[in-house]
Amino acid sequence: MTANQSLTGRTLNRPLAVYTVTASMLLLGAGIVSSIFIPWERQLLDFLQPFGDTGPGMILVEGAKYLGNGFYQAIPLAIILFYARKRQNKVLFSQITATLYALIASGILANIFKFVVGKARPGENLGNWFVNPFAMPNDFHSFPSGHTATSFAVAYVLSKFYPRFAPLFFGIAMLIGIGRVVGESHFPSDVMAGALLGLASGWTAIKFQREQLK
Repeated sequence: MTANQSLTGRTLNRPLAVYTVTASMLLLGAGIVSSIFIPWERQLLDFLQPFGDTGPGMILVEGAKYLGNGFYQAIPLAIILFYARKRQNKVLFSQITATLYALIASGILANIFKFVVGKARPGENLGNWFVNPFAMPNDFHSFPSGHTATSFAVAYVLSKFYPRFAPLFFGIAMLIGIGRVVGESHFPSDVMAGALLGLASGWTAIKFQREQLK
């Protein structure tokens, strides 16, 4: 192994290790905090659910379902990445690479936690924290919200590169999170944990990009 390969390995491994520890601690904290709000979490869900049956509510729910999907988020980013590479725009290429890094990392870790925790979704009517660890059915993949995680990851990275549009990026991410609650796909605590996971992913992506540019 050459000195350059060794340096690259350390550059790659350090932010990934920091990310894993940080994201895990944030999710653990989110789980503890959410347990405090269990008495009113179901009440909040029941309060918001009727809005999902209205015209604007249905638009919000469907919009969150698709706009928050990591696959659909990755498509425009991949197109821009291809464009940046073709145009040899190194700055844009680096920015989109970091955004995709955050998106993919948050999506993967969210799905790992979903599988390990096995929390029942609201529609199952099994309570706020009924868990069935390592369950395969999607009905037990409520914690954390993957849509919210990827949305906040992308919002965080893009807001660092384009701070003028930060309110727009985070506003969309918040609406996606709210839409997942209104549509009874997640409890509020799932969305909160997803947002924290996304922010941790975004922070790591920015750290990774800055180290690569050194």
